[in-house]
Amino acid sequence: MQTSSYIPLVNVDFAHEYWGHQPFRGIRVSPYRINAGLLFRARPGGFTLYFDASFRGRTRTRAQVLENPSTLLFAVTLQDPYFYNYTDLPLNTFCYWNETGNATLHQETTDGAPPPFGLLELTLDKDLSTQYAYRFATRSAYWRYVLVGEALAQLENPSIVDPQTKEAFEGPQTVTLRNARPALTFTSKNPIALTEPATRRFQLLEQGRVVMGMLPTPDIRFISSAVPGSPFAAEILLY
Repeated sequence: MQTSSYIPLVNVDFAHEYWGHQPFRGIRVSPYRINAGLLFRARPGGFTLYFDASFRGRTRTRAQVLENPSTLLFAVTLQDPYFYNYTDLPLNTFCYWNETGNATLHQETTDGAPPPFGLLELTLDKDLSTQYAYRFATRSAYWRYVLVGEALAQLENPSIVDPQTKEAFEGPQTVTLRNARPALTFTSKNPIALTEPATRRFQLLEQGRVVMGMLPTPDIRFISSAVPGSPFAAEILLY
């Protein structure tokens, strides 16, 4: 009776700056086809490709598997509907591939290409590394706090500041809400990187006195182009 003994051939991992060191679960990778004697296993944040060390009754090593070069193609599909809200990428299809002597996957943009979100081309040859990784960059956006609550609207000389650097947001500016009520807004002077958990926290002050000691951070479901001159802004409502 023949038995199989699968050994890792290569690991491929995807990470995202927004999620820090957490496994990135926003994409799913699936092979179009797999060579005989190989086994694909998806896992949170990536996948592992195994080879059968006892293939067709013959023992073989990793080096022997890679003696005959071949290329595998994988579909990369999005699992997170808000991916583009917090990712610094254009709306395109991407191709990723491995290169000799580099453990980082390379990326190429394909304009106007149909789904899936991306394609991964993995060349299996003697130069194949045991580990590859690709890290998505997080988006930076202007943070815009909107004072919606009636009590907040009555504050005298309100401001929003970074308690560490003492840097203040620009404002207040008056806007009109959908219900025709006025509200005050404060906008960060520069774009701030979106991360989870957030690395920046801010306070709401009234005449220098702390009213709210830890303001909420942006919800990635609500990223817009509401701030003139800025392609992306994160609005946070305060009640």
